[in-house]
Amino acid sequence: MRGWTRATALVAVLSAGCGASFYKAVTPSGGLCADMPVIVWGKEIPPSVHRLGAVASDLKCETNTERFESLRRKACDLGADAVIEVTADEVHTPTRNIIRIDGMAVRYDRSTVQR
Repeated sequence: MRGWTRATALVAVLSAGCGASFYKAVTPSGGLCADMPVIVWGKEIPPSVHRLGAVASDLKCETNTERFESLRRKACDLGADAVIEVTADEVHTPTRNIIRIDGMAVRYDRSTVQR
């Protein structure tokens, strides 16, 4: 029983650490990952961006706040400065319909970043 309690405490500490590190993580351009720009489809995107890959929010997210945080977390993991061309999709499952947002994680060209 004692070992089980220690294992549970270790999992709790590791889980808390993962969440806190996202809020302190910094993008390559120097901004916070938690405040990463999310630019919806049809809006002007910054010039000279390098596309890193597509990102999408987790299907378990239930609110828009959770969806945007999930999107930013995944883009941050790729080393992105922003997410562009963001759209919302509806995913149909046998039990319910789920809304998911997706877009393209990008890194700014260093010559265009203003500090």
